Amino acid sequence: MRFYCGLILLVMLLGIGNTKAQEGYVKRTYYDDAKEVIKEQYFVNDTIENKLEGTYSSFFLSGSLKSEGNYSDNEASGVWKYFFENGKPKMSGAFEKGQSTGIWTYYFEQGGKRSEGLLENNQKNGEWLYYFENGNIKSRGGYDQDIREGIWNYFYEDGELKAQ
Repeated sequence: MRFYCGLILLVMLLGIGNTKAQEGYVKRTYYDDAKEVIKEQYFVNDTIENKLEGTYSSFFLSGSLKSEGNYSDNEASGVWKYFFENGKPKMSGAFEKGQSTGIWTYYFEQGGKRSEGLLENNQKNGEWLYYFENGNIKSRGGYDQDIREGIWNYFYEDGELKAQ
């Protein structure tokens, strides 16, 4: 019986330790000396090395959300979202080991997609689409390591092909 109680206590303590390690220590920076207007909030593993680990949020001076994402071992990771000061999405995509990767989408300030395409190691690759504010495609074409390649199609705002 004493063995089982000790085992349960050990499991509980390990659980608490893991929770603490996952959460880390919260850090905040501020726009003002009075520390009333928050600029960013993030988590670090410890208060000596201050390596980023966990959720990260930044804010405009107005207080609205500017960006949110995660850090793993001091590098951006997972899905990140950026916002205009009016609260609408500015862009979103994923990071892996601090590098932009996967499909990234960019938006106009009043809403609607501005462009979207694949990023690999912070460079445009594959097909990218650019849009007019009315939602119609403005241009379409490919990239190879951030350099335009192949045939590009350009359209009028009504959707009719303009040039190739």
